[in-house]
Amino acid sequence: MVRINVACWCCSILVVVLCVSDPPEIIDHPTGGDVPIGRSITLMCRASGLGTLVYSWERRSGRRWTTVSNDNTTSYTTDTTLTIGEYMYRCNVSNEAGPVVSNSTTVNVYGPPTITTHPTSQLTTISMRVTLNCEGTGRGSITYQWQARNINGGQWSVISNSNNRRLSNNSRRLVVRNLQESQQYRCVVFNEAGGTRSYVATVTVLKITTHPQDRLVPVYSSVSLTCTSSVSSNVTFSWTSDSRDVTGQSTSTGDTSILAITKIGRKRNSTNYVCTVRCGSLSVMSNTATLTVYGPPAITGHPTGGDVPMGRSITLMCRASSLGTLAYFWERRSGRRRWTTVSNDNTTSYTTDTTLTIGEYMYRCNVSNEVGSVVSNSATVNVYGE
Repeated sequence: MVRINVACWCCSILVVVLCVSDPPEIIDHPTGGDVPIGRSITLMCRASGLGTLVYSWERRSGRRWTTVSNDNTTSYTTDTTLTIGEYMYRCNVSNEAGPVVSNSTTVNVYGPPTITTHPTSQLTTISMRVTLNCEGTGRGSITYQWQARNINGGQWSVISNSNNRRLSNNSRRLVVRNLQESQQYRCVVFNEAGGTRSYVATVTVLKITTHPQDRLVPVYSSVSLTCTSSVSSNVTFSWTSDSRDVTGQSTSTGDTSILAITKIGRKRNSTNYVCTVRCGSLSVMSNTATLTVYGPPAITGHPTGGDVPMGRSITLMCRASSLGTLAYFWERRSGRRRWTTVSNDNTTSYTTDTTLTIGEYMYRCNVSNEVGSVVSNSATVNVYGE
Protein backbone atom coordinates (compact mmCIF):
# COMPACT_ATOMS: atom_id res chain seq x y z
CA MET A 1 0.00 0.00 0.00
CA VAL A 2 1.34 3.44 -0.96
CA ARG A 3 0.39 6.67 0.82
CA ILE A 4 0.50 9.90 -1.32
CA ASN A 5 -0.03 13.41 0.13
CA VAL A 6 -1.30 16.04 -2.29
CA ALA A 7 -1.46 19.74 -1.10
CA CYS A 8 -3.33 22.63 -2.69
CA TRP A 9 -4.24 26.14 -1.67
CA CYS A 10 -7.56 25.03 -0.19
CA CYS A 11 -7.04 21.52 1.21
CA SER A 12 -4.84 18.52 1.42
CA ILE A 13 -5.87 15.10 -0.21
CA LEU A 14 -4.72 11.63 0.87
CA VAL A 15 -4.68 9.13 -2.06
CA VAL A 16 -4.30 5.45 -1.22
CA VAL A 17 -3.27 3.06 -4.05
CA LEU A 18 -3.69 -0.74 -3.46
CA CYS A 19 -0.82 -2.75 -4.95
CA VAL A 20 -1.40 -6.54 -5.45
CA SER A 21 1.95 -8.18 -5.10
CA ASP A 22 1.03 -11.92 -4.48
CA PRO A 23 -1.01 -14.41 -6.58
CA PRO A 24 -3.95 -16.30 -5.00
CA GLU A 25 -3.59 -19.20 -2.57
CA ILE A 26 -5.53 -22.46 -3.01
CA ILE A 27 -7.46 -23.25 0.16
CA ASP A 28 -9.47 -26.30 -1.00
CA HIS A 29 -8.15 -28.41 -3.86
CA PRO A 30 -10.63 -30.27 -6.10
CA THR A 31 -11.36 -33.92 -5.20
CA GLY A 32 -12.25 -36.42 -7.92
CA GLY A 33 -13.83 -39.85 -7.67
CA ASP A 34 -15.54 -42.63 -9.54
CA VAL A 35 -18.53 -41.86 -11.74
CA PRO A 36 -20.67 -44.21 -13.87
CA ILE A 37 -20.57 -43.69 -17.59
CA GLY A 38 -23.28 -41.28 -18.69
CA ARG A 39 -23.25 -39.42 -15.38
CA SER A 40 -21.30 -36.45 -14.01
CA ILE A 41 -19.41 -35.37 -10.92
CA THR A 42 -18.92 -31.82 -9.66
CA LEU A 43 -15.43 -30.66 -8.69
CA MET A 44 -14.86 -27.77 -6.25
CA CYS A 45 -11.92 -25.40 -5.76
CA ARG A 46 -11.58 -22.49 -3.31
CA ALA A 47 -8.84 -19.89 -3.28
CA SER A 48 -8.06 -16.71 -1.33
CA GLY A 49 -6.17 -13.63 -2.35
CA LEU A 50 -6.35 -9.94 -3.05
CA GLY A 51 -7.71 -8.47 -6.19
CA THR A 52 -10.14 -10.07 -8.57
CA LEU A 53 -9.95 -13.88 -8.63
CA VAL A 54 -10.53 -15.59 -11.98
CA TYR A 55 -11.14 -19.36 -12.24
CA SER A 56 -10.67 -21.65 -15.20
CA TRP A 57 -10.75 -25.44 -15.35
CA GLU A 58 -8.51 -27.77 -17.32
CA ARG A 59 -8.58 -31.45 -18.23
CA ARG A 60 -5.80 -33.69 -19.36
CA SER A 61 -6.37 -36.52 -21.77
CA GLY A 62 -3.08 -37.98 -22.80
CA ARG A 63 -0.23 -35.54 -22.15
CA ARG A 64 -1.79 -32.15 -22.82
CA TRP A 65 -3.92 -29.98 -20.61
CA THR A 66 -6.87 -28.35 -22.36
CA THR A 67 -9.27 -25.75 -21.00
CA VAL A 68 -12.78 -27.16 -20.45
CA SER A 69 -14.36 -24.20 -18.68
CA ASN A 70 -13.80 -20.41 -18.63
CA ASP A 71 -17.01 -19.72 -16.75
CA ASN A 72 -15.04 -18.24 -13.82
CA THR A 73 -16.73 -20.47 -11.25
CA THR A 74 -15.35 -22.31 -8.26
CA SER A 75 -17.06 -25.53 -9.43
CA TYR A 76 -17.00 -27.64 -12.57
CA THR A 77 -19.37 -30.45 -13.56
CA THR A 78 -17.85 -33.10 -15.79
CA ASP A 79 -19.32 -33.93 -19.18
CA THR A 80 -21.81 -36.84 -19.31
CA THR A 81 -20.52 -37.89 -22.74
CA LEU A 82 -17.13 -39.01 -21.44
CA THR A 83 -16.19 -42.56 -22.37
CA ILE A 84 -14.83 -45.11 -19.93
CA GLY A 85 -11.40 -44.14 -18.65
CA GLU A 86 -9.41 -41.94 -16.26
CA TYR A 87 -9.42 -38.14 -16.62
CA MET A 88 -7.32 -35.61 -14.71
CA TYR A 89 -8.67 -32.17 -13.80
CA ARG A 90 -7.18 -29.06 -12.21
CA CYS A 91 -8.26 -25.51 -11.51
CA ASN A 92 -6.32 -22.42 -12.55
CA VAL A 93 -6.93 -19.39 -10.30
CA SER A 94 -5.43 -16.00 -11.11
CA ASN A 95 -5.48 -12.35 -10.01
CA GLU A 96 -3.55 -9.26 -11.02
CA ALA A 97 -0.36 -10.71 -9.55
CA GLY A 98 -0.52 -13.96 -11.51
CA PRO A 99 -1.99 -17.49 -11.59
CA VAL A 100 -1.84 -20.49 -9.29
CA VAL A 101 -2.76 -24.06 -10.22
CA SER A 102 -4.53 -26.51 -7.91
CA ASN A 103 -3.49 -30.07 -7.36
CA SER A 104 -4.72 -32.33 -10.13
CA THR A 105 -7.47 -34.82 -9.31
CA THR A 106 -8.56 -37.99 -11.09
CA VAL A 107 -12.09 -38.76 -12.23
CA ASN A 108 -12.57 -42.40 -13.14
CA VAL A 109 -15.47 -42.98 -15.54
CA TYR A 110 -16.43 -46.62 -15.19
CA GLY A 111 -18.76 -48.96 -17.05
CA PRO A 112 -20.91 -51.95 -16.09
CA PRO A 113 -19.31 -54.81 -14.14
CA THR A 114 -17.13 -57.49 -15.68
CA ILE A 115 -18.23 -61.07 -15.06
CA THR A 116 -15.33 -63.22 -13.93
CA THR A 117 -17.28 -66.42 -13.16
CA HIS A 118 -20.15 -67.44 -15.40
CA PRO A 119 -22.81 -70.04 -14.50
CA THR A 120 -22.20 -73.37 -16.23
CA SER A 121 -24.62 -75.79 -17.84
CA GLN A 122 -25.46 -78.88 -15.79
CA LEU A 123 -27.29 -82.18 -16.01
CA THR A 124 -29.64 -83.09 -13.20
CA THR A 125 -32.58 -85.26 -12.23
CA ILE A 126 -35.87 -84.19 -10.70
CA SER A 127 -34.78 -85.18 -7.19
CA MET A 128 -31.40 -83.43 -7.30
CA ARG A 129 -30.34 -79.93 -6.27
CA VAL A 130 -28.49 -77.67 -8.72
CA THR A 131 -26.24 -74.76 -7.71
CA LEU A 132 -25.35 -72.01 -10.18
CA ASN A 133 -22.64 -69.43 -9.44
CA CYS A 134 -21.85 -66.03 -10.93
CA GLU A 135 -19.15 -63.58 -9.88
CA GLY A 136 -18.76 -60.00 -11.08
CA THR A 137 -16.16 -57.33 -10.45
CA GLY A 138 -16.17 -53.60 -11.03
CA ARG A 139 -16.55 -50.21 -9.40
CA GLY A 140 -19.61 -48.99 -7.61
CA SER A 141 -22.21 -51.05 -5.80
CA ILE A 142 -22.56 -54.47 -7.45
CA THR A 143 -25.85 -56.39 -7.33
CA TYR A 144 -26.97 -59.67 -8.90
CA GLN A 145 -30.23 -60.61 -10.61
CA TRP A 146 -31.01 -64.17 -11.75
CA GLN A 147 -33.32 -64.84 -14.68
CA ALA A 148 -34.82 -68.01 -16.21
CA ARG A 149 -36.68 -69.06 -19.33
CA ASN A 150 -37.91 -72.17 -21.10
CA ILE A 151 -35.23 -74.23 -22.80
CA ASN A 152 -36.92 -73.61 -26.15
CA GLY A 153 -36.51 -69.85 -25.78
CA GLY A 154 -39.01 -67.13 -24.98
CA GLN A 155 -39.00 -64.24 -22.55
CA TRP A 156 -36.63 -64.10 -19.60
CA SER A 157 -38.32 -63.78 -16.21
CA VAL A 158 -36.72 -62.58 -12.98
CA ILE A 159 -36.43 -65.22 -10.26
CA SER A 160 -37.85 -63.68 -7.10
CA ASN A 161 -37.14 -64.58 -3.51
CA SER A 162 -40.53 -66.25 -3.19
CA ASN A 163 -39.55 -68.70 -5.93
CA ASN A 164 -36.20 -69.57 -4.37
CA ARG A 165 -35.66 -69.38 -0.63
CA ARG A 166 -31.89 -69.46 -1.01
CA LEU A 167 -31.86 -66.41 -3.31
CA SER A 168 -31.27 -62.99 -1.74
CA ASN A 169 -31.54 -59.62 -3.42
CA ASN A 170 -27.80 -59.64 -4.02
CA SER A 171 -26.84 -63.28 -4.38
CA ARG A 172 -23.97 -64.70 -6.37
CA ARG A 173 -25.46 -68.19 -5.99
CA LEU A 174 -28.71 -69.68 -7.23
CA VAL A 175 -29.95 -72.98 -5.79
CA VAL A 176 -32.60 -74.85 -7.82
CA ARG A 177 -34.52 -77.78 -6.37
CA ASN A 178 -37.08 -80.21 -7.78
CA LEU A 179 -36.79 -78.91 -11.31
CA GLN A 180 -39.42 -80.68 -13.42
CA GLU A 181 -38.46 -79.37 -16.86
CA SER A 182 -35.17 -78.28 -18.41
CA GLN A 183 -34.53 -74.55 -18.07
CA GLN A 184 -32.06 -71.88 -19.13
CA TYR A 185 -30.58 -69.47 -16.61
CA ARG A 186 -28.47 -66.33 -16.70
CA CYS A 187 -27.31 -63.75 -14.20
CA VAL A 188 -27.30 -60.00 -14.78
CA VAL A 189 -24.66 -58.17 -12.72
CA PHE A 190 -25.47 -54.51 -12.11
CA ASN A 191 -23.75 -51.40 -10.84
CA GLU A 192 -24.62 -47.73 -11.25
CA ALA A 193 -23.31 -47.81 -14.84
CA GLY A 194 -25.62 -50.60 -16.01
CA GLY A 195 -25.82 -54.37 -16.20
CA THR A 196 -23.77 -57.14 -17.75
CA ARG A 197 -25.34 -60.47 -18.72
CA SER A 198 -23.63 -63.73 -18.01
CA TYR A 199 -23.41 -66.64 -20.40
CA VAL A 200 -26.59 -68.71 -20.62
CA ALA A 201 -26.45 -71.90 -18.55
CA THR A 202 -28.75 -74.75 -19.52
CA VAL A 203 -29.92 -77.06 -16.74
CA THR A 204 -31.10 -80.26 -18.43
CA VAL A 205 -33.37 -82.58 -16.49
CA LEU A 206 -32.70 -86.24 -17.24
CA LYS A 207 -36.04 -88.00 -17.07
CA ILE A 208 -38.23 -90.51 -18.86
CA THR A 209 -40.61 -88.71 -21.20
CA THR A 210 -42.27 -91.87 -22.59
CA HIS A 211 -42.58 -94.84 -20.25
CA PRO A 212 -43.09 -98.41 -21.50
CA GLN A 213 -46.76 -99.35 -21.17
CA ASP A 214 -48.49 -102.43 -19.78
CA ARG A 215 -49.40 -104.82 -22.57
CA LEU A 216 -51.89 -107.64 -22.90
CA VAL A 217 -50.62 -110.01 -25.58
CA PRO A 218 -51.68 -113.39 -26.93
CA VAL A 219 -49.36 -116.31 -26.53
CA TYR A 220 -46.75 -116.88 -29.27
CA SER A 221 -47.15 -113.33 -30.58
CA SER A 222 -44.60 -110.49 -30.69
CA VAL A 223 -44.67 -107.08 -29.04
CA SER A 224 -42.39 -104.06 -28.55
CA LEU A 225 -41.91 -101.72 -25.60
CA THR A 226 -40.74 -98.11 -26.04
CA CYS A 227 -38.82 -95.86 -23.68
CA THR A 228 -37.93 -92.22 -24.47
CA SER A 229 -35.51 -89.95 -22.61
CA SER A 230 -35.46 -86.14 -22.29
CA VAL A 231 -31.80 -86.23 -23.37
CA SER A 232 -30.82 -87.37 -26.85
CA SER A 233 -27.01 -87.29 -26.77
CA ASN A 234 -24.55 -89.41 -24.80
CA VAL A 235 -27.33 -91.55 -23.33
CA THR A 236 -27.48 -95.33 -22.97
CA PHE A 237 -30.48 -97.58 -22.37
CA SER A 238 -30.70 -100.91 -20.61
CA TRP A 239 -33.68 -103.20 -20.02
CA THR A 240 -34.47 -105.69 -17.27
CA SER A 241 -37.08 -108.43 -17.13
CA ASP A 242 -38.12 -109.31 -13.60
CA SER A 243 -34.81 -107.78 -12.41
CA ARG A 244 -32.76 -109.82 -14.92
CA ASP A 245 -30.82 -108.04 -17.66
CA VAL A 246 -32.26 -108.28 -21.17
CA THR A 247 -29.59 -108.26 -23.88
CA GLY A 248 -29.65 -108.30 -27.64
CA GLN A 249 -33.33 -107.46 -27.99
CA SER A 250 -33.33 -103.65 -27.98
CA THR A 251 -32.38 -100.96 -30.48
CA SER A 252 -31.59 -97.40 -29.42
CA THR A 253 -31.47 -94.26 -31.53
CA GLY A 254 -30.96 -90.84 -29.98
CA ASP A 255 -33.48 -90.43 -27.19
CA THR A 256 -35.50 -93.61 -27.84
CA SER A 257 -35.02 -97.30 -27.11
CA ILE A 258 -37.32 -100.06 -28.41
CA LEU A 259 -37.34 -103.51 -26.85
CA ALA A 260 -38.60 -106.22 -29.21
CA ILE A 261 -40.11 -109.34 -27.62
CA THR A 262 -40.87 -112.15 -30.06
CA LYS A 263 -42.64 -115.52 -29.84
CA ILE A 264 -43.91 -114.98 -26.33
CA GLY A 265 -44.43 -118.30 -24.60
CA ARG A 266 -46.56 -119.19 -21.61
CA LYS A 267 -43.81 -120.03 -19.18
CA ARG A 268 -45.08 -117.15 -17.06
CA ASN A 269 -48.44 -115.44 -17.17
CA SER A 270 -46.92 -111.99 -16.63
CA THR A 271 -43.46 -110.41 -16.83
CA ASN A 272 -42.30 -107.03 -15.55
CA TYR A 273 -40.00 -104.86 -17.67
CA VAL A 274 -38.05 -101.74 -16.63
CA CYS A 275 -35.89 -99.43 -18.76
CA THR A 276 -32.93 -97.55 -17.24
CA VAL A 277 -31.53 -94.43 -18.91
CA ARG A 278 -27.96 -93.36 -18.12
CA CYS A 279 -26.12 -90.17 -19.01
CA GLY A 280 -22.74 -89.63 -17.45
CA SER A 281 -22.97 -90.44 -13.75
CA LEU A 282 -26.74 -89.98 -13.61
CA SER A 283 -29.46 -92.53 -14.24
CA VAL A 284 -33.26 -92.70 -14.10
CA MET A 285 -35.61 -95.66 -14.26
CA SER A 286 -38.90 -95.97 -16.10
CA ASN A 287 -42.17 -97.13 -14.65
CA THR A 288 -42.65 -100.88 -14.61
CA ALA A 289 -44.42 -102.27 -17.67
CA THR A 290 -46.22 -105.56 -17.10
CA LEU A 291 -46.51 -107.93 -20.05
CA THR A 292 -49.48 -110.25 -19.52
CA VAL A 293 -49.74 -113.30 -21.78
CA TYR A 294 -53.01 -115.08 -22.45
CA GLY A 295 -54.15 -118.17 -24.39
CA PRO A 296 -57.44 -119.34 -25.91
CA PRO A 297 -60.69 -118.88 -23.95
CA ALA A 298 -61.91 -121.33 -21.37
CA ILE A 299 -65.60 -122.26 -21.04
CA THR A 300 -66.73 -121.58 -17.47
CA GLY A 301 -70.45 -122.10 -17.96
CA HIS A 302 -71.76 -124.53 -20.60
CA PRO A 303 -75.25 -124.12 -22.12
CA THR A 304 -78.05 -126.25 -20.66
CA GLY A 305 -80.97 -127.43 -22.82
CA GLY A 306 -84.41 -128.62 -21.87
CA ASP A 307 -87.96 -129.41 -23.06
CA VAL A 308 -89.99 -126.69 -24.72
CA PRO A 309 -93.53 -126.83 -26.19
CA MET A 310 -93.86 -126.36 -29.89
CA GLY A 311 -94.22 -122.68 -30.73
CA ARG A 312 -92.30 -121.60 -27.67
CA SER A 313 -88.60 -120.79 -27.14
CA ILE A 314 -85.87 -121.39 -24.62
CA THR A 315 -82.79 -119.27 -23.92
CA LEU A 316 -79.40 -120.94 -23.73
CA MET A 317 -76.45 -119.38 -21.89
CA CYS A 318 -72.68 -119.82 -22.26
CA ARG A 319 -69.94 -118.20 -20.20
CA ALA A 320 -66.23 -118.08 -21.00
CA SER A 321 -63.13 -116.41 -19.58
CA SER A 322 -60.16 -114.90 -21.36
CA LEU A 323 -57.82 -111.88 -21.20
CA GLY A 324 -58.33 -111.16 -24.87
CA THR A 325 -61.39 -110.05 -26.82
CA LEU A 326 -64.05 -112.77 -26.84
CA ALA A 327 -66.31 -113.48 -29.79
CA TYR A 328 -69.38 -115.75 -29.52
CA PHE A 329 -71.41 -117.56 -32.17
CA TRP A 330 -74.01 -120.34 -31.78
CA GLU A 331 -74.49 -123.52 -33.80
CA ARG A 332 -77.32 -126.07 -34.13
CA ARG A 333 -77.54 -129.64 -35.34
CA SER A 334 -80.61 -131.69 -36.10
CA GLY A 335 -80.20 -135.47 -36.36
CA ARG A 336 -77.05 -136.36 -38.23
CA ARG A 337 -76.85 -133.17 -40.11
CA ARG A 338 -73.88 -130.88 -39.93
CA TRP A 339 -73.56 -128.12 -37.40
CA THR A 340 -74.85 -124.86 -38.85
CA THR A 341 -74.45 -121.36 -37.50
CA VAL A 342 -77.67 -119.89 -36.14
CA SER A 343 -76.34 -116.70 -34.55
CA ASN A 344 -73.36 -114.38 -35.13
CA ASP A 345 -74.62 -111.70 -32.76
CA ASN A 346 -71.60 -112.16 -30.49
CA THR A 347 -73.72 -112.65 -27.38
CA THR A 348 -73.40 -115.07 -24.50
CA SER A 349 -77.04 -116.13 -24.88
CA TYR A 350 -79.17 -117.57 -27.65
CA THR A 351 -82.98 -117.86 -27.80
CA THR A 352 -84.28 -120.74 -29.90
CA ASP A 353 -86.60 -120.20 -32.85
CA THR A 354 -90.35 -120.54 -32.17
CA THR A 355 -90.92 -122.04 -35.61
CA LEU A 356 -89.06 -125.26 -34.80
CA THR A 357 -91.05 -128.43 -35.43
CA ILE A 358 -91.36 -131.31 -32.99
CA GLY A 359 -88.02 -133.05 -32.46
CA GLU A 360 -84.64 -132.91 -30.77
CA TYR A 361 -82.13 -130.19 -31.55
CA MET A 362 -78.54 -129.90 -30.35
CA TYR A 363 -76.92 -126.54 -29.68
CA ARG A 364 -73.41 -125.47 -28.85
CA CYS A 365 -71.47 -122.15 -28.47
CA ASN A 366 -68.16 -121.41 -30.18
CA VAL A 367 -66.02 -118.85 -28.28
CA SER A 368 -62.84 -117.41 -29.76
CA ASN A 369 -60.20 -114.74 -29.10
CA GLU A 370 -56.94 -113.63 -30.76
CA VAL A 371 -55.22 -116.88 -29.85
CA GLY A 372 -57.79 -119.52 -30.75
CA SER A 373 -61.28 -120.90 -30.17
CA VAL A 374 -63.05 -123.36 -27.91
CA VAL A 375 -66.41 -125.13 -28.26
CA SER A 376 -68.81 -125.63 -25.40
CA ASN A 377 -70.52 -128.89 -24.58
CA SER A 378 -73.59 -129.46 -26.69
CA ALA A 379 -77.03 -128.97 -25.13
CA THR A 380 -80.22 -130.78 -26.29
CA VAL A 381 -83.47 -128.93 -26.74
CA ASN A 382 -86.54 -131.21 -27.09
CA VAL A 383 -89.49 -129.54 -28.86
CA TYR A 384 -92.70 -131.44 -28.02
CA GLY A 385 -96.34 -131.20 -28.97
CA GLU A 386 -99.17 -130.15 -26.67
